[in-house]
Amino acid sequence: MVASVSWYTNTPLLVGIVAFVGTLLGALIGALTNYFIARQKQKLDDKKDAIEVKRAARLIQMELLMGFGTIQDSIDQRRWNMSKADNSNWLKYAHVLAPVLSDDEWVKICVAETSFELLLHMRKLAQDNGRESDDLGDLAEALKSDVSKIDKGLDSLRRWHLD
Repeated sequence: MVASVSWYTNTPLLVGIVAFVGTLLGALIGALTNYFIARQKQKLDDKKDAIEVKRAARLIQMELLMGFGTIQDSIDQRRWNMSKADNSNWLKYAHVLAPVLSDDEWVKICVAETSFELLLHMRKLAQDNGRESDDLGDLAEALKSDVSKIDKGLDSLRRWHLD
């Protein structure tokens, strides 16, 4: 007859149970560690994205403010203001703002930038034809609508660069 052995005195069984529990515990520790590392990485990525959006909004705002001033000066003086204004920041950073702006904000900023770009082309055309110092005449009044469009574009950026 074989003597019965209780489970807590059975060495091979105890080794198996301890190994199984150790494996489960190790897997749980590994999973939790990976989770917390991924969460920290996501927080860092979100912070970097927020900084990039803020940078893009500020640079495009600066560009539009220069455009706003350039157009306003041209209207007031009734001749082209030839200050250095360009839309290079828009070309460089529009892709950063595109996914975060609402549809309404995106349309306003696109219209503002299009108005600004049109102004730059008109000014360049006048300069190329030697007419940069000519009186703008009725065109000065038409430029007022571009000032309004740029102002609306500036409004749409305000919430993205303020803390």
